[in-house]
Formats: sequence, C-alpha cells, structure tokens
Amino acid sequence: MKKFLFSITFLCLSLICFAQTYEDYSKYEVRYEPDRSVYFEFGVGAFIPNDDSNTFTGIDLEVGRYFNDYIGAGLNFKYSSESEWKDELNYIGPKFRYRVYYEPRSLFDIDLYAGIGYGWYRYKEYYDGYYEAAETMNYVVPNIGISTYINFGKNVALGFEPGFMWYCSTDLNKSQSVGVWTIQGKCKITF
Repeated sequence: MKKFLFSITFLCLSLICFAQTYEDYSKYEVRYEPDRSVYFEFGVGAFIPNDDSNTFTGIDLEVGRYFNDYIGAGLNFKYSSESEWKDELNYIGPKFRYRVYYEPRSLFDIDLYAGIGYGWYRYKEYYDGYYEAAETMNYVVPNIGISTYINFGKNVALGFEPGFMWYCSTDLNKSQSVGVWTIQGKCKITF
C-alpha cells in the first residue's frame, strides 16, 4: 500500500511540475501560407487634364509582384478615350509601390505609388466634319498616387485610386506639357 501511495504521489507531483513548465507551442507552429505576391489589377475611371480640355474615360491594367510585405513593382498600361472626337490619351511604364499598412489577413491595404513612363496623345483632325488625318504627340510621364483597398478574402481586393500624371512634352513646338488627374475604381487579384 505504501508503494501504491508513493507512486500516486510521485505521479501527481510530476504532472504538477509538467503543467507549470508546459507552454502552448502551437503559437510557434509554422503554418503554410501560399505565396500570394503576384498581382493583376484592372481599373476603370476618369482622366481629367488640368488645361480645361475634355475629360477622358479609360481603363488601367497592371501586372506586378510584391518582393516582400511592403515593396512591390509592376508594369502599368493606361488607355483612355475622349467621347466626342475619340482622341486617345495613353501611358505605359513601371509602377513602384510601397504598402503603408500591412498585416496578414487584414481588411484594409494602402499603397503609395510612383512611376515614370512613356505617354502618347493621339488626336484626329476633322475639317468640315470629315476625318482628315491622325497626329500622335509623345510625352515623358512621371506619376504619383495612392491606392486604397478593401480585401475580400485572400485573393480579391476592391479599391479606389486617385493619382496625378504629368505629361512632359518631348516637342514643345507641337504640344505643351499638361497635368492629368486620374480617379479610378480598381479590382486587384493576387496569385
């Protein structure tokens, strides 16, 4: 009987010591998270020149990659068209992103972006209502802006993106430099 009581006492003391030194190691457990750093972004919105010309409506496409939780880069293409004369205001170039707020599975994301690329304005000349010729003017285009997103699940985010583009003329004899405000709704899909 003494051996039995000694064994039970030893077992209880062992469990008490184990319970005091035991930590919840599940919080250190490494969970597999798939790499969702490649993204595709589609946007629709308005392009508003600050020289009192007509507003353009257009689309914005971007494919890129986040190198870590904060820094990313992509290739951006914008195509816009003015409704009355069907003139085109376009852009292609890199876009560099800095994610201001990031937390895994967070509800909101905010990206600051900057880029510089090639822009062109294609307009059509009409005389007495008849189409005569098309002329293309070329620009160097630096741009900045902010993208705000609401995340829906892990892969899809809807957002709003205001920005400013400065179309710097490469031939001042033909055209002038002009600023263009952009306001767009965005959908971003990550892979």
